[in-house]
Amino acid sequence: MNSQPKRGRPAGAKSLVNITLKQLNELFGPETAVPVGSIWLRNYGVSIQTPSPIVVTAAPEEIEEEPQIQFSVTHFEKEELPAPPEEIYVDAE
Repeated sequence: MNSQPKRGRPAGAKSLVNITLKQLNELFGPETAVPVGSIWLRNYGVSIQTPSPIVVTAAPEEIEEEPQIQFSVTHFEKEELPAPPEEIYVDAE
């Protein structure tokens, strides 16, 4: 026997329910988009067209002119350090 659990909709479950247009209008209003099965619409002779995508473009950023800061760079000479010793002896006791 197959020991894997069953997948999908349980037996007797319903995906769709019947509701009147009057009830839909009372709940959502006449301008609300309601998802409807495409096969159901085709059975009633309604042709389905894919809506064209909505393109949203960002508005260009407004750049504010800021006053410029005047500055100057000064280079300081680094102090010359003596060269490190070639070998370092550490007393280990």
